[in-house]
Amino acid sequence: LTASENVVSEYRDARDLDESPPITSEQFTELLRWRRAVREWPQVEGYPLESTRPEMPVWIDAVLSDE
Repeated sequence: LTASENVVSEYRDARDLDESPPITSEQFTELLRWRRAVREWPQVEGYPLESTRPEMPVWIDAVLSDE
């Protein structure tokens, strides 16, 4: 969650300043849904088994490595 916080902030800043965001609106929605799922993960049956962990969006590593 911490690593993706900058992406969320950059997206919102760019959106509010009418600039080009670092990710698409679809990616932003996917990112927010993943972040919520991670926060709710401790309530999932089987927590903390790795198999119950929410899957990170496949594109996020590329975005995080560009920062």
